[in-house]
Amino acid sequence: MTIKCDAGKTIKITSALYGRKSRFVCLHFKMWNVKCESKSSMVKVREACDGRDTCVLAASNSVFGDPCRGTYKYLTVQYTCINTEVKIRTEVQCEGKTMTIKCDAGKTIKITSALYGRKSRFVCLHFKMWNVKCESKSSMVKVREACDGRDTCVLAASNSVFGDPCRGTYKYLTVQYTCINTE
Repeated sequence: MTIKCDAGKTIKITSALYGRKSRFVCLHFKMWNVKCESKSSMVKVREACDGRDTCVLAASNSVFGDPCRGTYKYLTVQYTCINTEVKIRTEVQCEGKTMTIKCDAGKTIKITSALYGRKSRFVCLHFKMWNVKCESKSSMVKVREACDGRDTCVLAASNSVFGDPCRGTYKYLTVQYTCINTE
């Protein structure tokens, strides 16, 4: 599924469901369980889409887990496109170092995405880049806990903070955020 907003707008996810709640959506002969929902639906979809103008989602057990074996599932997402009054900023820091995120007076940090691991061979070049499909599952949660609602936060790109999602591979921390008006 591809979600896209017009220029000058970003995605805001309002609900997400991966599983099966109806016999009338994505008809299939394997619809045994209609009270089935992946608990990670909202978190995974928000991580992939919130604050971006486009995102691509796979309706797959490999993304959301299998909440009801033997039942054919579907992904339903509700979202709005909101005006981008604030610029989305990106910070990258290599493993073993720290980054500081800061907003101007009267504004606070809103994290839109975070990744600790390695998804590219072209970021934080190092001779130990064996695994380029590596991501700490706690990236978004840990960064939001540390930064959301504050005007400044310091983050360590470290296994001691995020765990080690790929031993022997040199990792990095990428954070996308906006500075929003304090209300």
